[in-house]
Formats: sequence, structure tokens, C-alpha cells
Amino acid sequence: MKQKQIFFILSLTLFLLGIVPQLSAQKENDLIEVKVIVDGISNDKGEIRIGFYNKPEGAFEVKNSVYGVHLKAKKGKVEHIFYIKPGNYAIGVIHDENNNGVLDFNILGIPKEDYGFSGSATRKEYEKALIRIDKSETIIIKL
Repeated sequence: MKQKQIFFILSLTLFLLGIVPQLSAQKENDLIEVKVIVDGISNDKGEIRIGFYNKPEGAFEVKNSVYGVHLKAKKGKVEHIFYIKPGNYAIGVIHDENNNGVLDFNILGIPKEDYGFSGSATRKEYEKALIRIDKSETIIIKL
């Protein structure tokens, strides 16, 4: 009787060891690889902050991104690969030269740091920046 129990436990363990990697791989396959290239970086100061936003409330505020990264600024361009769930996203990028986490403006309300958006947006316009991402792709955002 004990041999049957040991055989059952061993068989169950081997079965689970075989199925768990398959389940993990399936979960990973649900994510899409998206390369974001930020082009037109004017200097090496500070960081490039890239954020994906999935709702208009609080869009383009670093703390509200559903996917985001801070990269060391490099004159010219930087790139980063994200693994995201398919969906509608607006992407915002800022060149945070002084590393304070926000886009700085002068006294007239004109941005002092470079920025860019996905889609056809040229400023903080969520609807114009919104794009559908449902397959692996490369997105270029010019500052």
C-alpha cells in the first residue's frame, strides 16, 4: 500500500513539474513586446521618462503610468522594450533634465524640457495620443 502511495505522489509531482512551466509560458505569451524608441534627445543630462497610460484621468503624470521606465538620457536616442498586455494606451515621454520627476515650465507656461507623445498628440491630449497595441511593434517618439 505504501508503494502505491509513493508511486502516486511521485507521479503527481512529475506531472505538476511538467505542467507548471507550460502554464508560466502561457502567461508570458499573453504579453506583447513593444519597443519604444525616443529620438531627438538634445543632451545627456538627467533621465528620459516613458509612461504608458490607459485612462484619461491623471494621464501623463509619472505616478499614474501602468507601465513606465526611467532611462539615463543619452544624446540622440534611447530605446526600451516593454512587455505589456494588449490594449489602448497613450504614451508620454519627458526628458527630465533635472531629475525632479515632472516636466518643468517657465513663467509663461512654456515647457523648459523636451517631451513627446504617441499618436498624433503634440501636447497633453489623451485622445490624440491613444493608440491600439495588439501585436509586437516598434513605436518611435520624437522629442
